[in-house]
Amino acid sequence: MEALLDNDLLYKLTRYGLLHEFERLLVIWGYDPPHKRIASAPWSLRTVQGRITPDRWPDPAEAETLRQFLFARSSAATGAAAATLTALAVRAFDAGEVQLVAYAMEHPQSRIMTGDKRAIRALCHEPALAAAKAAVGGRIIHLNSVMHALSRRLGWHRIAAAVAAASVDHELTAIYALANENSITAALRASIAALEAEAPGMLAP
Repeated sequence: MEALLDNDLLYKLTRYGLLHEFERLLVIWGYDPPHKRIASAPWSLRTVQGRITPDRWPDPAEAETLRQFLFARSSAATGAAAATLTALAVRAFDAGEVQLVAYAMEHPQSRIMTGDKRAIRALCHEPALAAAKAAVGGRIIHLNSVMHALSRRLGWHRIAAAVAAASVDHELTAIYALANENSITAALRASIAALEAEAPGMLAP
């Protein structure tokens, strides 16, 4: 299997200091390296604050970690499906989502890993994306599932400390600020279940 990694997910895992642990998790899950990433040079992520690049991060070590990770991965090159999705101009889809979904449509052994719930919901419900939904349904892994797996592997206290040190995801910050492991587990599972209910058939089992 191939793992298709969205910029938003990579950004947050880098800020949490969990990128290498995530890479180990992909091996445990059976994904074949090197994993694919979005083709963007230089790497960037558009947020409400503007455009974020490694050069703008306060910690040079984080930026270097991400650069090395990206250097070892090839981009998810796409064919006709990308042009078709781009032409649809779905507002919830940025260029990165178009690229990953198009690649997944053309490579049935791939899985998309993203933190973008809005894009997942659009993929499920936007009529113009019916063909993409049929092709990639059941092959998307959300960031919260990744964090749940990392928490089980590394320990809840370590992940909670990492999330508290970098407030880059409001939902995860609130979840990992809860009082104990049981509360955090329940909140993560509830969040994943809510997304499954909002976008049935889209998430990987």
